[in-house]
Amino acid sequence: MYVTGGSGWGFTYSILNIFDPAANSWTQGPDHPIPTTSGLSGVINGKLYVYTPAAPSGATGALHVFDPATQRWTALTPPPRPHGGAGGVIGGQLYLVGGSYSNSAIDVYDPVTDSWSDGGRIPTARDLPAVAIDGTKLYVVGGYVPCPVQCRYIGDVEMLDVSAGSWTRLAPLKIARAVPGLAVLGNRVYVVSGTVGFSGLAGDQTTSIEWF
Repeated sequence: MYVTGGSGWGFTYSILNIFDPAANSWTQGPDHPIPTTSGLSGVINGKLYVYTPAAPSGATGALHVFDPATQRWTALTPPPRPHGGAGGVIGGQLYLVGGSYSNSAIDVYDPVTDSWSDGGRIPTARDLPAVAIDGTKLYVVGGYVPCPVQCRYIGDVEMLDVSAGSWTRLAPLKIARAVPGLAVLGNRVYVVSGTVGFSGLAGDQTTSIEWF
């Protein structure tokens, strides 16, 4: 397991930590080229791709790839539009999904050509959704509609079938939330915790777990 960057106490880090479950131990790899946090990572053909939102190198963020065989990072073509940390890998390509209420676009990265293509748009615009991938299906879950539009968290769940190129609206979450943890296990998508309040205190986080 590879953990890149992070933030805390006002700092953003570029460290790369690597966990070996067989040995139950951590090692440190080569630092990420720039400080990175709140981004997205995915593995394609044995290489780790990391997207950093709002990177110093560009307004649309930065994309880098780490090759474990050579222990080197390489800078790649950044996306055409800014995104948050929602997305994943489908069919050997990296999907960046929305990221803000004003940007519901999906950009798709092809590592073979080091280029981006337009993947359409999320039906429901939102800040801070979470994304889970199951085969060729991409689930967009929860999020936040900012002030002064509505000032509310949402429980909307929408699924993109990439092979068919079509969206389906699914049953909403029982508890609306933003940036929950998402995972596919068996034939279910699990939605874990997330932000539900505005005060900035610990009570703004829910411990609720739902699945569909």
